[in-house]
Amino acid sequence: MNNQFKSVKRFFHDKFFLRVYAYIILPILIVFIFLMFTVFSYNGRHMSLLKNSYLTKLESICYESETSLRNVSIMINMLSDNESFISAATQTVQTDIATDNNISKIFAQLKQNNNLIDSIILYNRAINTVYSNSGKFNAIGFFTNDYYYAEYKKNYWDSFKMSLPNETPLAPTIVNASGKQRIVIPIVFTNVCRDSSNSIVIVNVNLSQIISTANDKKLTNNSRFLVMNNQNHNIFNENNDFKSNLSGNFFDEIAYNSSSVFNSTVDGKKTLVMTYSPKNAVLNYSYIVLVPYSDINNRVSQITFILIISILVLSIVLLTSYFNTKSIYTPIENLVSLFGNEEAPSDKKGGTDANIFNLLHNSIQKTLDNNRALSNKMQKTLPALQERCIINFLNSNEYYTPEDSGDTFSIDFKYEYFCSIVIKLIPTEEFYNTYTNKDYNTIKSGIHDIILSVFSEKFETYVFPSEIDTLYVLLNFSEKSSGDSLDKIISEIQSIMNADKDYMTLKIGIGRIYPHLDGLKKSHQEAKNSLFTVDGLAHIKLNESSSDKFILKMSDETLLFNLLIVARTNEAKKLIEKILKDNAIRNISDGARTQLYIQIFNVVFKVMRMKSINYDPERKGDLNIITEIIRLQPTDIYETLINYIDIINSCTDSANTKIDIQAVTLYIEENLNSELCLENIADNFKTTPKYLSKFFKNKLGINFTDYLANLRINKAKVILTETEKPINEIFKELGFNNRNTFIRAFKKVTGLTPSEFRKITPSSSADKH
Repeated sequence: MNNQFKSVKRFFHDKFFLRVYAYIILPILIVFIFLMFTVFSYNGRHMSLLKNSYLTKLESICYESETSLRNVSIMINMLSDNESFISAATQTVQTDIATDNNISKIFAQLKQNNNLIDSIILYNRAINTVYSNSGKFNAIGFFTNDYYYAEYKKNYWDSFKMSLPNETPLAPTIVNASGKQRIVIPIVFTNVCRDSSNSIVIVNVNLSQIISTANDKKLTNNSRFLVMNNQNHNIFNENNDFKSNLSGNFFDEIAYNSSSVFNSTVDGKKTLVMTYSPKNAVLNYSYIVLVPYSDINNRVSQITFILIISILVLSIVLLTSYFNTKSIYTPIENLVSLFGNEEAPSDKKGGTDANIFNLLHNSIQKTLDNNRALSNKMQKTLPALQERCIINFLNSNEYYTPEDSGDTFSIDFKYEYFCSIVIKLIPTEEFYNTYTNKDYNTIKSGIHDIILSVFSEKFETYVFPSEIDTLYVLLNFSEKSSGDSLDKIISEIQSIMNADKDYMTLKIGIGRIYPHLDGLKKSHQEAKNSLFTVDGLAHIKLNESSSDKFILKMSDETLLFNLLIVARTNEAKKLIEKILKDNAIRNISDGARTQLYIQIFNVVFKVMRMKSINYDPERKGDLNIITEIIRLQPTDIYETLINYIDIINSCTDSANTKIDIQAVTLYIEENLNSELCLENIADNFKTTPKYLSKFFKNKLGINFTDYLANLRINKAKVILTETEKPINEIFKELGFNNRNTFIRAFKKVTGLTPSEFRKITPSSSADKH
């Protein structure tokens, strides 16, 4: 016997202890491994996200700058049709004051509409006169005092000549003007109009502004945006004081006409470099961002700190779990010693381990059988376990005899007959709009107490919460006829709960009365199979002719959204009437109609948010607003919906005067291949053709017809230069009605036919800066 119990102790030391310790340690190790994986994944994802974000920003900055400069080029070329501009560019004598003022006004307007322009200059070399957005000046005084180029003196401009193309960007230079210094890129336009070889136009692009705009979008504190001249590798920052030491491979790594990402050393620090060089750009420059690795490491320092803390905590947990494991198995070891005088049972199939477990099982079972008081005490301290035992019994498929009752439960049922009732709680939508989850648990507990109280007045009653929303009620009778008063009690519960029927729907199933435990199981199965629905415990009949589902096609929902976006509210109202009528024909239920209205209101509110219409001044939130609306009568709900649509219409009308000229010009550029006219554009921007025509003239200084014609011709120049497309395709692509109309318009602007222009213009492959 002593040898056997030595084996028991050895078993606990060698196996049980290690098993319990493993159960504690395994989850900790899994969490630690997952945490390390998360840290490394986060680091890699952060680096990838940073690269993609910066490359996207570089491309966006480049696109915005190039688009802005191309618009400037278009505007300058269109000035050849302006009488004041032609007069100032071609005169060999001084112009009058009206012409001078008109030129300054035109240049000032162009500068105001483009924040990248520092100044615009028309230099008529024949009369030694400069016209700018600031006024009219003598050329000597202007280039010496008013607008001093560090790299380009007056004699440079006097001798400046250029063949096709008629615009060329020069190298950046510092400019002194009005007591301030900045970096500009002069773009020189020659042949600005016929018979004006003595005049040039200089558009000074503010390079500092381009870099400053980029720096406003940086993602880390020490990131720097730079611009590099691809011809001479000169690098510029916002203040033109870039003097950093670059590693030898810096310029070799830059991919021209594309984007590139590489590591380099800048001022002795490891730096992530990202560049973007556009193709066929007005400015032959590369856009660069430098991100020190110290910035990148700072972003992941917090999660690295968490990893270090986790390692320390894990070490403490490992030590603590070791001693806790000993505390867990020591009482069990003592329990084995307590039964040490019992004879160990034999097990022919098993070995020592089986004998040990049989010894523990039989000894504990014998002690419990001999000590009923101890058994009752343990069961009273574990009521939840006993409830679960009863629930498992009711839902099991095992057969029980009457004699099994005393062995199955610690509950001694007083009587022989049983009846089972199953109650399922189903909160309504109104309940969720009114109460929280915490309130629901409180209400569920209250219903439990009400049911227990009412049934306990007549019967021996046991109420067990089974699933999340289900109660099992067991009634114990002295005889079968004792259940005759059940209907009366159900009616009493109905009167108590009827006031809450809008908040709670219940399903109740009642089984018949049977004797013994097998009868209890049978009654319980009948109760589960006979669940019927009541609202607030009040019996109702469902209308079988009505439908609980509404119909709102995705196409109709999308059409409604599009109609509201463009403020075609009358058509939107007709569509809503059609949707409501189609669902009324289907005889949908009140609940389904409510859900349909909720869906429509969601679309309306989405449009109002996109249009920045304040429909919620009290900041209630969409959910609370819609909840208040659907409590109204159906006619009032419909009127409220129409009122919101009218608000969209009125707010759209009031916004007609707020037109963005860049949005208008962008729309025109994107739709050159369509039949564009003033009426179509005005309709798209929700205004009148008359207002748009006047607005166009005030903003750009030319009328709409001339702008559209010149834009198409300039686009044609690009296509003729950069592609081999036949003229029959080009005129269709640009929206001309026929070939002859296109040729006449092209020759009117350029003095050449498209074919002649293509012959004398170098192709894009040979014309790179």
